Amino acid sequence: MSFTASMIGFLVFMAGVVWAAVVVGVPQQYIAIGAALLIVAGVAGAFVIGRRAAAAKALKRAQAGRPG
Repeated sequence: MSFTASMIGFLVFMAGVVWAAVVVGVPQQYIAIGAALLIVAGVAGAFVIGRRAAAAKALKRAQAGRPG
């Protein structure tokens, strides 16, 4: 899975969490702080997923080039 796909999925998840918090009545200040923390966690997680995908793709290319 790529960085972009991970970020899109995480943003959809985060939108649902923020919407639920608004419906429940959580103060706006807490929602903003939570959203900022979720964005940071989402970017870090998507970055790790993107790096793993790139490393796996590079490994497959290297193995395909070897005879045997």
